[in-house]
Amino acid sequence: MIAADPGEKVKYQDSVISGDNKFHLFKTSHLFVMNFGGWLSLQLCVLTIGAASWLVTFFLRKLDAKEAAQSNANGLRSFFQWNLPITIFISSYIQIVLALALQFHFGDVDLGVYEIYSYVVCGLLSLVAVGGLIFFFLYTRFRNLNPVSRPLLYNSTKILLNADRNVRKSPKMKYTNKYWALALCSRNLMLVMFVANLSDYPIEQCAMAIAVNSGFFIANLVWNFFTFKAKRVLVRISEGINACIPIFFLMYGIHDTVSGTGAFLSRTAKDAIGWVIIVLICTQLAVNLVFQVVDGWHALKSAAIVVYQLLKRFLYYLTGLDSWYTKPRKQPSNLQVQTEMTKLKELETTSPNVPYSPGESIQSLVNVSKRQRISITRHSYLEALALHANNMPDNVVDRNLANDATMIQNETASIIDNSIISVANQNQGLDRSSVRVMNNARSNVKRDGFNRYLEENYGKHFE
Repeated sequence: MIAADPGEKVKYQDSVISGDNKFHLFKTSHLFVMNFGGWLSLQLCVLTIGAASWLVTFFLRKLDAKEAAQSNANGLRSFFQWNLPITIFISSYIQIVLALALQFHFGDVDLGVYEIYSYVVCGLLSLVAVGGLIFFFLYTRFRNLNPVSRPLLYNSTKILLNADRNVRKSPKMKYTNKYWALALCSRNLMLVMFVANLSDYPIEQCAMAIAVNSGFFIANLVWNFFTFKAKRVLVRISEGINACIPIFFLMYGIHDTVSGTGAFLSRTAKDAIGWVIIVLICTQLAVNLVFQVVDGWHALKSAAIVVYQLLKRFLYYLTGLDSWYTKPRKQPSNLQVQTEMTKLKELETTSPNVPYSPGESIQSLVNVSKRQRISITRHSYLEALALHANNMPDNVVDRNLANDATMIQNETASIIDNSIISVANQNQGLDRSSVRVMNNARSNVKRDGFNRYLEENYGKHFE
Protein backbone atom coordinates (compact mmCIF):
# COMPACT_ATOMS: atom_id res chain seq x y z
CA MET A 1 0.00 0.00 0.00
CA ILE A 2 2.89 2.38 0.66
CA ALA A 3 4.59 1.63 -2.68
CA ALA A 4 1.37 2.10 -4.67
CA ASP A 5 -0.57 4.58 -2.55
CA PRO A 6 -3.68 5.53 -4.55
CA GLY A 7 -4.61 8.57 -2.48
CA GLU A 8 -7.59 9.37 -0.29
CA LYS A 9 -9.99 9.82 -3.18
CA VAL A 10 -9.58 6.31 -4.56
CA LYS A 11 -9.61 4.61 -1.17
CA TYR A 12 -12.58 6.37 0.39
CA GLN A 13 -14.65 7.56 -2.58
CA ASP A 14 -14.03 5.86 -5.93
CA SER A 15 -13.69 2.33 -4.53
CA VAL A 16 -16.68 2.56 -2.18
CA ILE A 17 -19.46 0.20 -3.24
CA SER A 18 -22.46 2.17 -4.45
CA GLY A 19 -25.85 1.33 -5.84
CA ASP A 20 -29.02 -0.30 -4.61
CA ASN A 21 -27.52 -2.94 -2.33
CA LYS A 22 -26.85 -3.66 1.32
CA PHE A 23 -23.38 -2.10 1.41
CA HIS A 24 -23.96 1.56 0.59
CA LEU A 25 -25.00 2.41 4.15
CA PHE A 26 -21.71 1.10 5.57
CA LYS A 27 -19.39 2.75 3.00
CA THR A 28 -17.54 -0.49 2.28
CA SER A 29 -14.63 -0.45 -0.16
CA HIS A 30 -14.23 -3.20 -2.73
CA LEU A 31 -10.40 -3.06 -2.71
CA PHE A 32 -8.95 -6.34 -1.48
CA VAL A 33 -5.84 -4.70 0.00
CA MET A 34 -8.01 -2.25 1.93
CA ASN A 35 -10.23 -4.94 3.41
CA PHE A 36 -7.65 -7.65 4.08
CA GLY A 37 -4.37 -5.73 4.30
CA GLY A 38 -4.10 -5.96 8.10
CA TRP A 39 -4.59 -9.73 8.24
CA LEU A 40 -2.22 -10.20 5.33
CA SER A 41 0.50 -8.19 7.09
CA LEU A 42 0.07 -10.27 10.25
CA GLN A 43 0.35 -13.52 8.31
CA LEU A 44 3.48 -12.35 6.50
CA CYS A 45 5.12 -11.37 9.81
CA VAL A 46 4.35 -14.79 11.30
CA LEU A 47 5.77 -16.55 8.23
CA THR A 48 8.93 -14.46 8.52
CA ILE A 49 9.34 -15.46 12.16
CA GLY A 50 8.80 -19.10 11.13
CA ALA A 51 11.61 -18.86 8.59
CA ALA A 52 13.89 -17.30 11.22
CA SER A 53 13.08 -20.09 13.70
CA TRP A 54 13.99 -22.66 11.05
CA LEU A 55 17.38 -21.00 10.58
CA VAL A 56 17.96 -21.01 14.34
CA THR A 57 17.26 -24.75 14.62
CA PHE A 58 19.46 -25.42 11.59
CA PHE A 59 22.49 -23.61 13.04
CA LEU A 60 21.99 -25.13 16.51
CA ARG A 61 22.01 -28.58 14.95
CA LYS A 62 25.14 -27.82 12.91
CA LEU A 63 26.93 -26.38 15.95
CA ASP A 64 25.96 -29.42 18.05
CA ALA A 65 24.40 -27.27 20.75
CA LYS A 66 22.99 -28.61 24.00
CA GLU A 67 19.93 -30.84 23.80
CA ALA A 68 17.87 -28.44 25.91
CA ALA A 69 18.59 -25.55 23.53
CA GLN A 70 17.74 -27.65 20.48
CA SER A 71 14.54 -28.90 22.09
CA ASN A 72 13.36 -25.37 22.90
CA ALA A 73 14.24 -24.18 19.40
CA ASN A 74 12.36 -27.08 17.81
CA GLY A 75 9.30 -26.33 19.93
CA LEU A 76 9.40 -22.69 18.88
CA ARG A 77 9.81 -23.72 15.26
CA SER A 78 6.82 -26.09 15.44
CA PHE A 79 4.71 -23.24 16.83
CA PHE A 80 5.57 -20.76 14.09
CA GLN A 81 5.92 -23.39 11.39
CA TRP A 82 3.08 -24.15 10.86
CA ASN A 83 0.64 -24.18 13.78
CA LEU A 84 0.28 -20.42 14.26
CA PRO A 85 -0.04 -19.58 10.51
CA ILE A 86 -2.71 -22.29 10.14
CA THR A 87 -4.60 -20.87 13.12
CA ILE A 88 -4.55 -17.36 11.64
CA PHE A 89 -5.63 -18.73 8.26
CA ILE A 90 -8.64 -20.56 9.72
CA SER A 91 -9.72 -17.66 11.94
CA SER A 92 -9.48 -15.13 9.08
CA TYR A 93 -10.99 -17.32 6.36
CA ILE A 94 -14.29 -15.39 6.37
CA GLN A 95 -12.42 -12.10 5.87
CA ILE A 96 -10.38 -13.63 3.03
CA VAL A 97 -13.40 -14.91 1.13
CA LEU A 98 -15.42 -11.71 1.69
CA ALA A 99 -12.56 -9.51 0.46
CA LEU A 100 -12.13 -11.76 -2.60
CA ALA A 101 -15.84 -11.65 -3.41
CA LEU A 102 -16.05 -7.87 -3.12
CA GLN A 103 -12.95 -7.33 -5.27
CA PHE A 104 -14.08 -9.62 -8.10
CA HIS A 105 -17.74 -8.57 -7.98
CA PHE A 106 -17.43 -4.80 -7.62
CA GLY A 107 -13.87 -4.11 -8.85
CA ASP A 108 -13.12 -1.62 -11.64
CA VAL A 109 -9.84 -1.82 -13.58
CA ASP A 110 -10.28 1.74 -14.83
CA LEU A 111 -9.44 3.12 -11.38
CA GLY A 112 -5.73 2.84 -12.10
CA VAL A 113 -2.57 1.07 -11.01
CA TYR A 114 -3.67 0.52 -7.44
CA GLU A 115 -6.78 -1.34 -8.59
CA ILE A 116 -4.63 -3.61 -10.76
CA TYR A 117 -2.27 -4.16 -7.84
CA SER A 118 -5.24 -5.13 -5.66
CA TYR A 119 -6.44 -7.54 -8.37
CA VAL A 120 -3.02 -9.24 -8.48
CA VAL A 121 -2.86 -9.71 -4.72
CA CYS A 122 -6.46 -10.91 -4.77
CA GLY A 123 -5.63 -13.52 -7.42
CA LEU A 124 -2.69 -14.84 -5.40
CA LEU A 125 -4.77 -15.09 -2.23
CA SER A 126 -7.51 -16.88 -4.18
CA LEU A 127 -5.04 -19.67 -4.87
CA VAL A 128 -4.10 -19.72 -1.19
CA ALA A 129 -7.75 -19.91 -0.09
CA VAL A 130 -8.54 -22.81 -2.42
CA GLY A 131 -5.19 -24.49 -1.74
CA GLY A 132 -5.90 -24.37 1.99
CA LEU A 133 -9.12 -26.34 1.53
CA ILE A 134 -7.31 -28.89 -0.63
CA PHE A 135 -4.60 -29.28 2.02
CA PHE A 136 -7.22 -29.74 4.76
CA PHE A 137 -8.87 -32.46 2.69
CA LEU A 138 -5.59 -34.25 2.04
CA TYR A 139 -4.74 -33.99 5.75
CA THR A 140 -7.83 -36.03 6.60
CA ARG A 141 -6.55 -38.83 4.34
CA PHE A 142 -3.54 -39.53 6.56
CA ARG A 143 -3.95 -42.68 8.63
CA ASN A 144 -2.31 -43.29 12.01
CA LEU A 145 -0.81 -39.82 12.17
CA ASN A 146 1.34 -39.80 15.32
CA PRO A 147 4.76 -38.58 16.53
CA VAL A 148 6.37 -41.92 15.63
CA SER A 149 5.18 -42.43 12.05
CA ARG A 150 5.38 -38.79 10.86
CA PRO A 151 6.97 -36.67 13.62
CA LEU A 152 7.61 -33.54 11.53
CA LEU A 153 4.10 -33.41 10.05
CA TYR A 154 2.52 -34.22 13.39
CA ASN A 155 4.34 -31.49 15.34
CA SER A 156 3.99 -28.87 12.60
CA THR A 157 0.24 -29.36 12.10
CA LYS A 158 -0.87 -30.41 15.56
CA ILE A 159 -3.54 -27.69 15.55
CA LEU A 160 -5.42 -29.52 12.78
CA LEU A 161 -5.84 -32.61 14.96
CA ASN A 162 -8.22 -30.54 17.11
CA ALA A 163 -7.27 -32.67 20.12
CA ASP A 164 -8.42 -31.81 23.63
CA ARG A 165 -5.81 -32.02 26.35
CA ASN A 166 -6.33 -34.44 29.26
CA VAL A 167 -9.62 -35.74 27.87
CA ARG A 168 -10.10 -39.47 27.34
CA LYS A 169 -11.90 -40.67 24.24
CA SER A 170 -14.89 -42.89 24.82
CA PRO A 171 -14.54 -46.26 23.02
CA LYS A 172 -18.26 -46.17 22.21
CA MET A 173 -18.06 -42.92 20.22
CA LYS A 174 -16.49 -42.19 16.86
CA TYR A 175 -14.60 -38.91 16.72
CA THR A 176 -13.88 -36.81 13.63
CA ASN A 177 -11.64 -34.15 15.19
CA LYS A 178 -9.33 -33.68 12.23
CA TYR A 179 -12.28 -32.91 9.91
CA TRP A 180 -13.17 -29.75 11.85
CA ALA A 181 -10.95 -27.34 9.92
CA LEU A 182 -12.18 -28.67 6.55
CA ALA A 183 -15.86 -28.52 7.57
CA LEU A 184 -15.61 -25.02 9.10
CA CYS A 185 -13.75 -23.44 6.18
CA SER A 186 -16.03 -25.11 3.62
CA ARG A 187 -19.10 -23.70 5.39
CA ASN A 188 -17.55 -20.24 5.58
CA LEU A 189 -16.63 -20.31 1.87
CA MET A 190 -20.16 -21.18 0.71
CA LEU A 191 -21.88 -18.83 3.17
CA VAL A 192 -19.81 -15.76 2.32
CA MET A 193 -19.96 -16.35 -1.43
CA PHE A 194 -23.76 -16.57 -1.36
CA VAL A 195 -24.21 -13.58 0.94
CA ALA A 196 -21.77 -11.32 -0.94
CA ASN A 197 -22.89 -12.15 -4.49
CA LEU A 198 -26.66 -12.36 -3.88
CA SER A 199 -27.00 -8.99 -2.18
CA ASP A 200 -29.44 -7.82 -4.87
CA TYR A 201 -31.68 -10.88 -4.30
CA PRO A 202 -32.63 -10.88 -0.60
CA ILE A 203 -34.92 -13.91 -0.62
CA GLU A 204 -32.41 -16.13 -2.43
CA GLN A 205 -29.62 -14.78 -0.25
CA CYS A 206 -31.40 -15.62 3.01
CA ALA A 207 -32.58 -18.99 1.72
CA MET A 208 -29.05 -20.07 0.83
CA ALA A 209 -27.78 -18.84 4.21
CA ILE A 210 -30.44 -20.92 5.96
CA ALA A 211 -29.51 -23.99 3.90
CA VAL A 212 -25.76 -23.67 4.54
CA ASN A 213 -26.04 -22.95 8.28
CA SER A 214 -28.65 -25.67 8.80
CA GLY A 215 -26.45 -28.21 7.01
CA PHE A 216 -23.46 -27.31 9.17
CA PHE A 217 -25.63 -27.49 12.31
CA ILE A 218 -26.82 -30.99 11.36
CA ALA A 219 -23.21 -32.02 10.67
CA ASN A 220 -22.27 -30.96 14.21
CA LEU A 221 -25.14 -33.03 15.58
CA VAL A 222 -24.15 -36.13 13.60
CA TRP A 223 -20.36 -36.02 13.90
CA ASN A 224 -18.22 -35.43 16.99
CA PHE A 225 -15.68 -32.81 16.02
CA PHE A 226 -14.53 -32.35 19.64
CA THR A 227 -13.54 -34.87 22.29
CA PHE A 228 -14.56 -32.62 25.18
CA LYS A 229 -18.33 -32.80 25.63
CA ALA A 230 -18.67 -29.18 26.82
CA LYS A 231 -17.08 -27.90 23.61
CA ARG A 232 -19.39 -30.06 21.49
CA VAL A 233 -22.44 -28.68 23.29
CA LEU A 234 -21.29 -25.06 22.97
CA VAL A 235 -20.61 -25.42 19.24
CA ARG A 236 -24.00 -27.02 18.65
CA ILE A 237 -25.75 -24.20 20.50
CA SER A 238 -23.82 -21.59 18.53
CA GLU A 239 -24.52 -23.20 15.16
CA GLY A 240 -28.18 -23.69 16.05
CA ILE A 241 -28.46 -19.93 16.65
CA ASN A 242 -26.64 -19.27 13.36
CA ALA A 243 -29.22 -21.42 11.59
CA CYS A 244 -32.10 -19.44 13.12
CA ILE A 245 -30.86 -15.91 12.44
CA PRO A 246 -31.28 -16.02 8.60
CA ILE A 247 -34.93 -17.05 9.06
CA PHE A 248 -35.75 -13.66 10.56
CA PHE A 249 -33.77 -11.90 7.85
CA LEU A 250 -35.84 -13.86 5.33
CA MET A 251 -38.94 -12.17 6.73
CA TYR A 252 -37.36 -8.80 5.98
CA GLY A 253 -36.51 -10.00 2.47
CA ILE A 254 -40.08 -11.08 1.82
CA HIS A 255 -41.32 -7.74 3.14
CA ASP A 256 -38.97 -5.83 0.81
CA THR A 257 -40.08 -7.91 -2.17
CA VAL A 258 -43.84 -7.51 -1.66
CA SER A 259 -43.71 -3.97 -0.32
CA GLY A 260 -45.15 -2.65 -3.57
CA THR A 261 -48.32 -4.77 -3.35
CA GLY A 262 -48.93 -4.41 0.35
CA ALA A 263 -47.28 -4.34 3.74
CA PHE A 264 -46.13 -7.81 4.76
CA LEU A 265 -44.89 -6.68 8.18
CA SER A 266 -46.14 -3.86 10.33
CA ARG A 267 -43.83 -1.37 11.98
CA THR A 268 -44.22 -3.10 15.34
CA ALA A 269 -43.52 -6.53 13.85
CA LYS A 270 -40.37 -5.25 12.14
CA ASP A 271 -39.11 -3.75 15.41
CA ALA A 272 -39.86 -6.99 17.29
CA ILE A 273 -38.00 -9.08 14.68
CA GLY A 274 -35.08 -6.66 14.88
CA TRP A 275 -34.85 -7.09 18.66
CA VAL A 276 -35.02 -10.88 18.30
CA ILE A 277 -32.12 -10.76 15.85
CA ILE A 278 -30.11 -8.56 18.23
CA VAL A 279 -30.74 -10.92 21.18
CA LEU A 280 -29.79 -13.97 19.11
CA ILE A 281 -26.56 -12.34 17.89
CA CYS A 282 -25.58 -11.29 21.44
CA THR A 283 -26.34 -14.80 22.73
CA GLN A 284 -24.25 -16.33 19.96
CA LEU A 285 -21.35 -14.03 20.79
CA ALA A 286 -21.60 -14.95 24.48
CA VAL A 287 -21.57 -18.68 23.64
CA ASN A 288 -18.52 -18.16 21.42
CA LEU A 289 -16.77 -16.31 24.25
CA VAL A 290 -17.40 -19.20 26.65
CA PHE A 291 -16.12 -21.62 24.01
CA GLN A 292 -12.91 -19.63 23.59
CA VAL A 293 -12.35 -19.62 27.36
CA VAL A 294 -12.89 -23.39 27.58
CA ASP A 295 -10.69 -24.02 24.54
CA GLY A 296 -7.82 -21.90 25.87
CA TRP A 297 -8.24 -22.73 29.56
CA HIS A 298 -4.82 -24.38 29.92
CA ALA A 299 -3.05 -21.40 28.35
CA LEU A 300 -5.05 -18.94 30.46
CA LYS A 301 -4.32 -20.93 33.62
CA SER A 302 -0.59 -21.05 32.90
CA ALA A 303 -0.52 -17.32 32.16
CA ALA A 304 -2.47 -16.57 35.35
CA ILE A 305 0.01 -18.58 37.44
CA VAL A 306 2.96 -16.71 35.93
CA VAL A 307 1.30 -13.32 36.50
CA TYR A 308 0.40 -14.30 40.07
CA GLN A 309 3.97 -15.30 40.87
CA LEU A 310 5.34 -12.07 39.40
CA LEU A 311 2.85 -9.95 41.36
CA LYS A 312 3.62 -11.92 44.50
CA ARG A 313 7.37 -11.36 44.16
CA PHE A 314 6.83 -7.67 43.43
CA LEU A 315 4.57 -7.29 46.48
CA TYR A 316 7.07 -9.10 48.68
CA TYR A 317 9.82 -6.84 47.37
CA LEU A 318 7.83 -3.70 48.18
CA THR A 319 6.87 -4.87 51.66
CA GLY A 320 10.24 -6.40 52.52
CA LEU A 321 8.84 -9.88 53.08
CA ASP A 322 11.41 -11.36 50.72
CA SER A 323 14.11 -10.86 53.37
CA TRP A 324 12.39 -13.44 55.60
CA TYR A 325 13.01 -16.25 53.15
CA THR A 326 16.01 -18.47 53.76
CA LYS A 327 18.74 -17.94 51.23
CA PRO A 328 19.75 -20.98 49.18
CA ARG A 329 22.85 -22.84 50.22
CA LYS A 330 26.09 -22.06 48.52
CA GLN A 331 27.08 -24.50 45.80
CA PRO A 332 30.05 -26.65 46.81
CA SER A 333 33.36 -26.13 45.06
CA ASN A 334 35.14 -28.73 42.97
CA LEU A 335 37.60 -29.33 45.80
CA GLN A 336 34.80 -30.14 48.24
CA VAL A 337 33.25 -32.52 45.73
CA GLN A 338 36.51 -34.39 45.20
CA THR A 339 37.11 -34.55 48.98
CA GLU A 340 33.72 -36.10 49.68
CA MET A 341 34.12 -38.63 46.87
CA THR A 342 37.54 -39.62 48.27
CA LYS A 343 36.02 -40.09 51.72
CA LEU A 344 33.32 -42.30 50.25
CA LYS A 345 35.88 -44.54 48.50
CA GLU A 346 37.78 -44.86 51.76
CA LEU A 347 34.56 -45.77 53.54
CA GLU A 348 33.91 -48.46 50.93
CA THR A 349 37.28 -50.12 51.44
CA THR A 350 37.65 -49.69 55.22
CA SER A 351 34.06 -50.04 56.41
CA PRO A 352 34.06 -51.84 59.81
CA ASN A 353 31.79 -54.70 60.60
CA VAL A 354 28.62 -53.49 62.24
CA PRO A 355 27.53 -55.58 65.26
CA TYR A 356 24.16 -57.02 64.51
CA SER A 357 21.24 -57.42 66.83
CA PRO A 358 17.63 -57.87 65.71
CA GLY A 359 15.70 -54.61 65.44
CA GLU A 360 18.73 -52.41 66.21
CA SER A 361 21.32 -52.72 63.40
CA ILE A 362 19.05 -51.31 60.69
CA GLN A 363 18.20 -48.28 62.80
CA SER A 364 21.91 -47.76 63.48
CA LEU A 365 22.63 -47.93 59.77
CA VAL A 366 20.00 -45.27 59.15
CA ASN A 367 21.63 -43.06 61.77
CA VAL A 368 25.03 -43.60 60.14
CA SER A 369 23.55 -42.60 56.78
CA LYS A 370 22.06 -39.50 58.34
CA ARG A 371 25.34 -38.47 59.89
CA GLN A 372 27.32 -38.98 56.72
CA ARG A 373 24.87 -36.97 54.54
CA ILE A 374 26.66 -38.03 51.37
CA SER A 375 24.93 -36.12 48.57
CA ILE A 376 27.56 -36.05 45.84
CA THR A 377 28.32 -39.64 44.92
CA ARG A 378 27.72 -42.32 42.31
CA HIS A 379 26.21 -44.56 45.02
CA SER A 380 22.89 -44.12 46.76
CA TYR A 381 22.18 -44.73 50.43
CA LEU A 382 20.76 -48.10 49.45
CA GLU A 383 24.21 -49.17 48.31
CA ALA A 384 25.63 -48.06 51.66
CA LEU A 385 22.99 -50.14 53.43
CA ALA A 386 23.82 -53.15 51.28
CA LEU A 387 27.55 -52.67 51.97
CA HIS A 388 27.04 -52.80 55.73
CA ALA A 389 24.51 -55.59 55.51
CA ASN A 390 27.03 -57.69 53.57
CA ASN A 391 29.32 -57.62 56.61
CA MET A 392 26.68 -59.25 58.81
CA PRO A 393 27.26 -62.88 59.91
CA ASP A 394 25.73 -65.33 57.48
CA ASN A 395 24.24 -67.50 60.22
CA VAL A 396 22.15 -64.70 61.68
CA VAL A 397 18.57 -64.59 60.45
CA ASP A 398 16.29 -61.75 61.45
CA ARG A 399 12.65 -62.67 61.02
CA ASN A 400 11.62 -59.07 61.56
CA LEU A 401 13.93 -57.73 58.86
CA ALA A 402 11.09 -57.03 56.43
CA ASN A 403 9.09 -55.29 59.13
CA ASP A 404 12.11 -53.21 60.13
CA ALA A 405 12.70 -52.25 56.50
CA THR A 406 9.07 -51.21 56.17
CA MET A 407 9.31 -49.24 59.40
CA ILE A 408 12.19 -47.12 58.12
CA GLN A 409 10.86 -46.88 54.56
CA ASN A 410 9.55 -43.33 54.75
CA GLU A 411 12.57 -41.94 56.59
CA THR A 412 15.27 -43.59 54.48
CA ALA A 413 13.45 -43.03 51.18
CA SER A 414 13.18 -39.35 52.07
CA ILE A 415 16.95 -39.21 52.65
CA ILE A 416 17.58 -40.93 49.31
CA ASP A 417 15.25 -38.63 47.43
CA ASN A 418 16.76 -35.48 48.95
CA SER A 419 20.25 -36.78 48.17
CA ILE A 420 19.35 -37.45 44.56
CA ILE A 421 17.76 -34.01 44.13
CA SER A 422 20.86 -32.32 45.53
CA VAL A 423 23.06 -34.35 43.19
CA ALA A 424 20.97 -33.40 40.15
CA ASN A 425 21.17 -29.72 41.06
CA GLN A 426 24.95 -29.63 41.51
CA ASN A 427 26.42 -29.41 38.03
CA GLN A 428 30.02 -28.74 38.98
CA GLY A 429 32.31 -31.75 38.97
CA LEU A 430 29.47 -34.20 38.22
CA ASP A 431 29.15 -36.14 34.99
CA ARG A 432 25.92 -37.21 33.31
CA SER A 433 26.24 -40.86 34.27
CA SER A 434 26.03 -39.97 37.97
CA VAL A 435 22.85 -37.98 37.44
CA ARG A 436 21.39 -40.83 35.38
CA VAL A 437 22.18 -43.36 38.15
CA MET A 438 20.59 -41.17 40.79
CA ASN A 439 17.47 -40.52 38.68
CA ASN A 440 17.07 -44.24 38.01
CA ALA A 441 17.35 -44.96 41.73
CA ARG A 442 14.71 -42.36 42.53
CA SER A 443 12.31 -43.65 39.88
CA ASN A 444 12.75 -47.21 41.12
CA VAL A 445 12.04 -46.17 44.70
CA LYS A 446 8.92 -44.24 43.77
CA ARG A 447 7.56 -46.76 41.26
CA ASP A 448 8.09 -50.13 42.86
CA GLY A 449 8.38 -49.20 46.50
CA PHE A 450 11.25 -49.43 48.92
CA ASN A 451 10.81 -53.10 49.79
CA ARG A 452 10.68 -54.29 46.18
CA TYR A 453 13.75 -52.22 45.34
CA LEU A 454 15.69 -53.84 48.21
CA GLU A 455 14.57 -57.30 47.17
CA GLU A 456 15.55 -56.88 43.49
CA ASN A 457 18.89 -55.15 43.97
CA TYR A 458 20.16 -56.21 47.40
CA GLY A 459 18.25 -59.36 48.22
CA LYS A 460 21.38 -61.46 48.39
CA HIS A 461 22.76 -59.25 51.16
CA PHE A 462 19.68 -59.71 53.33
CA GLU A 463 19.19 -63.48 52.90
